[in-house]
Parts: sequence; C-alpha cells; structure tokens
Amino acid sequence: MLLKNKVAIVTGGAKGIGLGIAERFVEEGAKVVIGDIDVETGENAAGRLRAKGHDAIFATMDVTDEASIRGALDRCLDTFGRVDILVNNAGIELGAAVVDLERDIWEKVLEVNLTGPFLCSHVICPQMIKQGNGGSVIFIASQAGKRGEAYASAYCSSKFGSLGLMECLSGEMAEFNIRVNGICPGSVDTVLRHQSFEIEAQLKGINPEKYKKDYINNIPLRRMATPADIGDVCVFLSSPLASYITGESINVDGGELSG
Repeated sequence: MLLKNKVAIVTGGAKGIGLGIAERFVEEGAKVVIGDIDVETGENAAGRLRAKGHDAIFATMDVTDEASIRGALDRCLDTFGRVDILVNNAGIELGAAVVDLERDIWEKVLEVNLTGPFLCSHVICPQMIKQGNGGSVIFIASQAGKRGEAYASAYCSSKFGSLGLMECLSGEMAEFNIRVNGICPGSVDTVLRHQSFEIEAQLKGINPEKYKKDYINNIPLRRMATPADIGDVCVFLSSPLASYITGESINVDGGELSG
C-alpha cells in the first residue's frame, strides 16, 4: 500500500472528485478526513468507507472560514493524531460573460476556489511543519487554470490563481520536505460537470446533448475522466514514488490541452 498509515484531509470530499480521491486514499492504506459543508452527504460518505473497513471520518469544513478549518484540523488530530496530506479540492463553478457577471458572483468564486486553498494551507501546513516528517499538499486546479475560456472568467481566474499560490507555497515548504503540487483535470464525470455542460450550452445557444457529445468526442481519449482517475494521481503525488516532485501542475485531461 502506497499510503499506509498516512493521514489525509480532503476538502470538498463528500462527493464527486473529492470523494473519488478519498476512496483511492483509503484503498492505499491512508486514514481520511472528509471535509465538507454538506454534513449529511459527508457523514454518509465517511460511513460507507468505514463499512468497508477503512479509517474515515467526516468533519464539517467551510474552506472560506478559518475557524471552521481549524475545527476540522482539531478533529483530525483528536482522531488520528497527525496530518500528512492536504488536498485542496473544494470548489465551485459559476459563469457568465464578463459584461454580465455580477460582482458578488465573481467574489464568491474567488473566495471558495482561491481564498479557500490559501486558508487551508495557512492553517494546516504549520501542523505538518511541527510534525517534522514532511508531507504533501495538492491543489485540484483545472485545465481552466492554464487556458482562459469564454463565459468562465471567475472560474479561470481562480484556477490560474490557485496554480500561482501552489508554486509559491512549494518554494516555501521545500525546506520542510513538504511537497506541493497541482492537478489540472479536464472534464470529470461528476454531477457538477454535467450541470456545467448545460450552462455552457445555454450560454452559447447550443443543444445541451449535442454540445456534450461533441465536447467529449473532441477529447483525444474520447471519454471524460472518472473521479478515481484524479484520485490515482493524488495517490502518486502523495506517495514515495513522487518524492522528488514539487511545484508541478499535472494535466489529467485525456489530452485536451495538447490535442
């Protein structure tokens, strides 16, 4: 097992990509804290993992609230005694043309997608430093953090920013052997992505089903990623196999950016 006895906190871990990451972590021997604002879904997710014999708990976690993050960290330490891995996954996607985008929507997206990872890193990295055994921090960014997209200015700006934050943090944490990396998924088969297909199609005046079909057909591997695909890369980056990798952003997009 690549992550035996490691302890991970996964933000936005109740469903979608975050849950896929949590599932892969426990399969590789890690103990996982699912952090999320959705209490019922998060408790159920952690319960299902425990029912399979894994070590998993849920902690209420609002990544925009420093006190909430500290509470989740305390719950992690009370239960598992340490934290070795932080996955900054929680995020939202809201879009409109720049000329139509309301300021409150812009600020909400940046608060969750950029300020959230900052606050989580600000709170949790000192504990990793204190432990003195290194660690891994992973930012779940997006291909939208490397290429601007029409009608997605807030989302793209937040993801470009998160990659910049990741690179800054990687330099600061290197002396403590805490490796910091980013993952840039393309389209992942989640409820959120299917909802965004609908919104994008409406904004562009295109039939949603045709838009989604054409989009997937233009991915070189001809499919969307699964949450487990993203989880696999998180496992790698958090394992000894990636002991000399830090400050990198890895595309996990079926070839979208290069195709």
